[in-house]
Amino acid sequence: MPTNDPYKKVLEKVESVAEWSLPSQCHQGDLVLFYFTRPEQSIHHVFIARERAFKSPADWKEGDDYGGVVRRVCRLKAPIFMEDLQRHRVLRTAGFVRSQMQGRPCATEYWPFLYDLIVQRNPSVKDKLRRFAPENI
Repeated sequence: MPTNDPYKKVLEKVESVAEWSLPSQCHQGDLVLFYFTRPEQSIHHVFIARERAFKSPADWKEGDDYGGVVRRVCRLKAPIFMEDLQRHRVLRTAGFVRSQMQGRPCATEYWPFLYDLIVQRNPSVKDKLRRFAPENI
């Protein structure tokens, strides 16, 4: 999920958010990787959706938006940078990398590679992500 200012600061401070903008196809239990847009250009947080995304009036734009409750799984002390994704043999072929994280991309089929990269760079989050390890899904 691409995130820009001022929402980056919100994510840094909260453990849970009552209603956060989510992809329309987000289901309960889905992981949401928050990608900070420029200047950081990196994945900083992993949250979990506590419910299926639902449509409601948006408070951040005119009209409706999909959203839901999210709770932090972990914070990445060593963020995953766009350059890391672009250098990765498999991840560089993903649509979300080729499109520079535009929109609300689904990364499910690439989760095993993202998981390995996240845990390799952030060994301290392995226990927090254990139930989401590719072999446990």
